[in-house]
Amino acid sequence: MNVYIYKIKKEKQDILKKWGKTIMSDCLIEAIASLEEENCEAENISIFSLGSDLYAVGIMVPKTGRKILPFNKNREINKKHFKILKECLGERLPIETVYSIHL
Repeated sequence: MNVYIYKIKKEKQDILKKWGKTIMSDCLIEAIASLEEENCEAENISIFSLGSDLYAVGIMVPKTGRKILPFNKNREINKKHFKILKECLGERLPIETVYSIHL
């Protein structure tokens, strides 16, 4: 499992949330196809706050026994996804995995 944390840029939360709704509706079939190509079982972005700052945590879960592959740069949903993430998110914050148990 890969976990990423980013600070959300000022006043960009609504754009990120709108994109999440688009992925889960209009783009869901293409999003699933992209995850299949990447050997991912699941991908999640959630938002949380610390004080007055907003953060996004992204989680990618590989298929059992597989390694996550790089995303397809030619797929339209990936182009749009990374454009929106670049617009909305600051740089990735360091995170240390203490333990990870898989069945």
